[in-house]
Amino acid sequence: MPFVVIILRRVGQAVGLLAAVAILNFTLIHLAPGDIVSTIVGEMGGAGEETIAQLRRAYGLDRSFPEQLWIYLSRVATGDLGTSVYYNLPVLKLILERVPATVLLVLTALAVALVAATANASRLNGIVTLSPLPPSAAKRSTVARNPSSGASRRS
Repeated sequence: MPFVVIILRRVGQAVGLLAAVAILNFTLIHLAPGDIVSTIVGEMGGAGEETIAQLRRAYGLDRSFPEQLWIYLSRVATGDLGTSVYYNLPVLKLILERVPATVLLVLTALAVALVAATANASRLNGIVTLSPLPPSAAKRSTVARNPSSGASRRS
């Protein structure tokens, strides 16, 4: 099978998977009790029926589920992830602001993992492996792996 066909098939599978995840995400949000309008009205301390109806129209909640889903999918496909209700900023902008910190975290974790993988049972490997554990758990783990230590002998 030609390489180009394999790549195109994988890209198609990735697009299908992303569409399925987006549909599942949208459906689960709609199945949850309440909606964004009830949250906003609760934070405002209450509102009249006219204000609630205006908010429902503004957020598109007055439309049918399939219509809302189509609008959501078409916006996501064009990179419009909407506006954060909490920050009142575009969601894509908020995500992109956090990319550098995420990349730094991933690269640091990768570097630590590479050091731990290549250290081959050295003292550094033990430190890296046990560092996320609380001290008491780390000590128990070290004793369990090293039965010749004095902590495991009985007097």
